[in-house]
Amino acid sequence: MVVAGLALVLALAGSSIAAPIRAAASSLVTGKQIKNGSVTGSDVRNGSLTARDFKAGALPAGPIGPAGAAGAAGSDGAPGEDGAPGKDGAPGEDGAPGLVRAYAAINGVDHELRAGTSHAGVLGVRQVGEGAHCIALAPGIDPATVVPAVAVDTPSSPLLGDGADLPHVAVDRGIECGADEIGVSTMLLSFANGLLEADGRTDLDFTILVP
Repeated sequence: MVVAGLALVLALAGSSIAAPIRAAASSLVTGKQIKNGSVTGSDVRNGSLTARDFKAGALPAGPIGPAGAAGAAGSDGAPGEDGAPGKDGAPGEDGAPGLVRAYAAINGVDHELRAGTSHAGVLGVRQVGEGAHCIALAPGIDPATVVPAVAVDTPSSPLLGDGADLPHVAVDRGIECGADEIGVSTMLLSFANGLLEADGRTDLDFTILVP
């Protein structure tokens, strides 16, 4: 490019300045005339080279810049698959004993456990008189120490008179029963004008619970 420029000047200027310019052009050094590796750092003017004049990796890396601002939160990912079922837990401890050790529905008319009902801890029933019953309890249940709860089964027990007679059932330790039995008496209480007039034992259906 430099040589071409000089040639143009020579052509325009004429022979009066052509000779000096030709001499200057002949003294210029071109890239083809420079041998590889012959130019050292001392031959280059300080500050005359830029980063683009060096091959990649030739210059040392600069210091790490400050951290950039945090980016916006990304959107929620898709739900993961359900995990495998966990192992069965260890068996729990045994619960406390139940509140009722014995129970039964008694057919007080026929003196037997009522058919079609469940029972536990009660072995049987026998009549020892009108409205007097002995209930046999299972071994391990002491009739002398338990306090059973008894209730008349009114749907299946007769209500006599004009409605003034009230069915009643109670534990009766005065009834002579065996060592493994407990006495229960059933009766009708007769009232008139709100006052008890008479009571009489009679066979009635009832339920017994032994806590």
